[in-house]
Amino acid sequence: MSDSDKVKFSPLSKNHSLTDGFLKKPSNIFMSFVVLAAIGAAGFFWQESQTAKENSVLGIQKRNEETSSKVIASLDKILLTSSEAEPTVAQVEDPETLAAADDFYALSQQGDYLILYPQRAIIYRLEENRIINVAPIVDASAIKSNVEDPEQ
Repeated sequence: MSDSDKVKFSPLSKNHSLTDGFLKKPSNIFMSFVVLAAIGAAGFFWQESQTAKENSVLGIQKRNEETSSKVIASLDKILLTSSEAEPTVAQVEDPETLAAADDFYALSQQGDYLILYPQRAIIYRLEENRIINVAPIVDASAIKSNVEDPEQ
């Protein structure tokens, strides 16, 4: 191979860059804008899909299960609870209405948790790691049937 067959590359001089001329053409500027807009739109729709997943029924159910597990684990550290029955956990949203309906809720606040086991109800304040109230759950139909037929 002779010296004339070799392709010579010279380094770019200080006065030239790879983008000289690229951004001088209107079609290249337009295509750059289109590519950037497409990347931005893809990011926007990806973020929207993530938000939709979090707000879907399955996403809400997963969050509720995680919160319930956290509340029960925290409560188990300060109160011996029944491990054989899975409790129902609900968050207090309107304590005034609940307190008007039943004195059990008199000290409850918005954000407290109501944990229902088969034999007892517990109001628990997670932020303070404090039990607010505990009450037995009484089956009114069993009491009524015992009153009507005391021989059972």
